[in-house]
Amino acid sequence: MADVRRAIVKGIGTLAFLTLAIPIVLIAPGCQGRECESDGYKDYGYGPGEGHLVDQNTWESTPNNATWLPFGPYHLWGIHPVGLEGRDLVLIQVYYSADPDPNDPGNNFTTGSGNGATMSVSPDSRTVFVSNGTCAPTYLRVVIVADPLPPTVPSDDGGVSGVIGIDDAGDAGAIDLLDAGDASD
Repeated sequence: MADVRRAIVKGIGTLAFLTLAIPIVLIAPGCQGRECESDGYKDYGYGPGEGHLVDQNTWESTPNNATWLPFGPYHLWGIHPVGLEGRDLVLIQVYYSADPDPNDPGNNFTTGSGNGATMSVSPDSRTVFVSNGTCAPTYLRVVIVADPLPPTVPSDDGGVSGVIGIDDAGDAGAIDLLDAGDASD
């Protein structure tokens, strides 16, 4: 008789748990409809008005106080920092916000982290890939800093003749402007 009673209590407990658990799972927020569908991949940086150099080493997708790029669920941007080609990228800073104009009063933004903004760089450093790995539609701003350009040597005609410390054969030390002294000596 005790075994029957124990089985009945266990069955009632399981039924009570399922009665509470199933509605909670059904009403929990999540990707229930089409809100998590990706709008795919887009290139950014080659077109007019798509990013600009802040200085010779820093590129930004949009000014901080402008409207940021839409960054939908599972979207992937291919960011092309035009003007920084051929140099190592030393800092890539991603910011995102729930607001397209995050600097307006009452709005805010944060630095990209976690699945909200994952990054990778192409082997030639010409493209920075930024993806939104969430269902949250947000807005994006990217700032990229590259190694400084090497110094150049002024030529006799007022143009630029080459990089300091490298001759036409590409080996360092052929031009040493610091120790060159006066050629008439």
